[in-house]
Amino acid sequence: MRDIRLIVTDLDGTFLNGYRSFHPDNAKAIRAAQEAGIMVCACTGRCYEMAKSPIVMAGFDRLAILSNGAAIKDFRTGYNLMEKLIPPGKAQETMGLMDEFRGTARIYLDHTYVTYNKYQSGRGRDDSMDRNRRAPRRLRENISCTDRLEDLMELAEQGIQQINVTIPDRERSRLFEEQVRKIGGLETTASNPTDVEIMLEGVSKGNALIELARILGVERENVMALGDNYNDVPMLRWAGIGVAVSNAVDAAKEAADRITGNGRENGMGQAVF
Repeated sequence: MRDIRLIVTDLDGTFLNGYRSFHPDNAKAIRAAQEAGIMVCACTGRCYEMAKSPIVMAGFDRLAILSNGAAIKDFRTGYNLMEKLIPPGKAQETMGLMDEFRGTARIYLDHTYVTYNKYQSGRGRDDSMDRNRRAPRRLRENISCTDRLEDLMELAEQGIQQINVTIPDRERSRLFEEQVRKIGGLETTASNPTDVEIMLEGVSKGNALIELARILGVERENVMALGDNYNDVPMLRWAGIGVAVSNAVDAAKEAADRITGNGRENGMGQAVF
């Protein structure tokens, strides 16, 4: 590879083919890059609790970009090299608006996330909790769920990295996003057509990658980034080599320098080998 010193990759849809599973060739690509002296880091919309298992299992290096760029964490020490939180007032205003639109949500904090499922019915209400209960003890996450908006309002005071809201109707989801933008001081992106992912203004995977490269002393031209979705576009544009997997949305492919194989197969392995 052309003097690459740092590889960052999205997880869902790019590296993973399930919640925690990945193609063995992708894990081999991590090891091969590391043996060549290249650092390989995850850059994900997931928070720490959702990301820690696949990151450790796959053998990624210790630093990871989390919550769409709201944090850079050292997984060995648990220390945040960077964290940008939504101000409590703006988080509470967003939550109130979310409730008006009858949205479900995941609230990402540093060491936990809380699912708000007041307006979710059927199997979807308990999927994350059931998955967590069925997981081996070493893979279980520190998570909880609530039907009470008051519980979310209290979380705002603890420091929220990201609010992920799901509104099944796409038109209402886009209307909700417009209302969030009117609050001001917030950034929105998406990795699913019916989701709105909300962070502090200026937070993105691209800006976090710039900070990670600065921390590591790596120049832009020595960075490769891989992704598949709208929230990956900023980092694909900034990296010296931006790589979109074949299952990526058009916006990610247009932002990339090259296209590799399917992310749910061995797309990363093809890009690295």
